[in-house]
Amino acid sequence: MDLIDECKNIAKKLTKKENCMFLSSADDCFKQLFENLNDNIKTIYIPNEGGWLFYLKAKKFGYEVVKYDTLNGIVDIDNLNIENNTLIIVNSSPGYLINQNLKKIHEITKKKNCILINDACGSIGSPYAKIGDVIIFSCGKHKIINNFYGGFICYNNKLKNIIETQSNENKINKVKIINLKEFMSNIKKRIEFLLNKKKELFEKIQNDNILNKYNIIFSDNVDFKKYGVNLFLQLDDNCFMEKEIIIKNKKIKKLELCDKIKNHINEKYSEFEYTLCPRYIRLNKLGISFEIKRLKN
Repeated sequence: MDLIDECKNIAKKLTKKENCMFLSSADDCFKQLFENLNDNIKTIYIPNEGGWLFYLKAKKFGYEVVKYDTLNGIVDIDNLNIENNTLIIVNSSPGYLINQNLKKIHEITKKKNCILINDACGSIGSPYAKIGDVIIFSCGKHKIINNFYGGFICYNNKLKNIIETQSNENKINKVKIINLKEFMSNIKKRIEFLLNKKKELFEKIQNDNILNKYNIIFSDNVDFKKYGVNLFLQLDDNCFMEKEIIIKNKKIKKLELCDKIKNHINEKYSEFEYTLCPRYIRLNKLGISFEIKRLKN
């Protein structure tokens, strides 16, 4: 058994699926899915926040893309309205902030004869990465499996012939997977490390006289410290300022942190990189997402 087959077996166990393919990235996995399903499916549902940019590219493959409502990336199940024989993508760890249980969603999609795609880039290694008809997760840069290359698409026999109609699996760079098995085998240690760092950051903010007046999203959820490796600090308008920048000879207004908050974070929290929001791939709220997943253990 060669290295990639060993890694595939680990991926099958992590997702509880019968089959899987390894491609160069999670984006390539979505591309493969979009290309091979568009003969039978014409509509794809994606979240209105907490998703991934490649979801939006489904339009290029001939699909109608419809956004469904979420609350901070968590699916609003009571108001989820999807048509029969469609495809829905759910991020089981929206913004890498908390993991959501897809069991009820999967019950709905089964009744509607829909295919549930679980984007498990942030939940891989947890029970939430095992729910859905198709599981996709990345092994790329700054991911849970931090191999800087690759992605898996995992599925059961029911979809095997459709998903494997066309494949780019033979184009992978074998040099870049030398350490993949080690990264996959050590996933529990990595998650434990990241969650400990999240707890450390959470407690630090709580004791911070400048930042502790702001809301940490999901901090009142019982699973906040157990699942989801990033941390989102919701800020207000006073924490931001507009800066004018020039891109391709056009003046564009860009939001930046005000000097007081920026200097404080850069000084006291230099270990943690962060990204400003609103951002589709995090949350559509003013704030900062501390990118704990980028840390190396």
